[in-house]
Amino acid sequence: MSKLLWPKRLTAAAAVAAALLLGVNVLLQAQEKMERMMMRTAESKKLERHVKAVKAKAGTEGYACCIRPSCEWCAVHMGHCTCHHGVETGMGPCRECHGGWEAGQGHVTGKTKEDVRNQPVMKM
Repeated sequence: MSKLLWPKRLTAAAAVAAALLLGVNVLLQAQEKMERMMMRTAESKKLERHVKAVKAKAGTEGYACCIRPSCEWCAVHMGHCTCHHGVETGMGPCRECHGGWEAGQGHVTGKTKEDVRNQPVMKM
């Protein structure tokens, strides 16, 4: 190997190694930021417990949702859910359920997301 090529190859290898280390560092920082963003606060945990309690209190008759898992919008805004009936009759679901149908979470026999897409969103 020529004495002149050796320093150039060493410099190129060092540049590649530095770029890899920089890339790893950027990925680690992004992962740490995402983990911080996804941390649940005490308030969010309390709200989740309250929403679950509202759903449980309403029972299956008072919380008849059209998506699985069931929506939380109706629990927060009305204390019960009638979206299953709304989809069956063409009156439409709440906005969260409407999005759930688009995501493939719809759960009403005989209805498709195209059916629900053409239904109005519940006014509140």
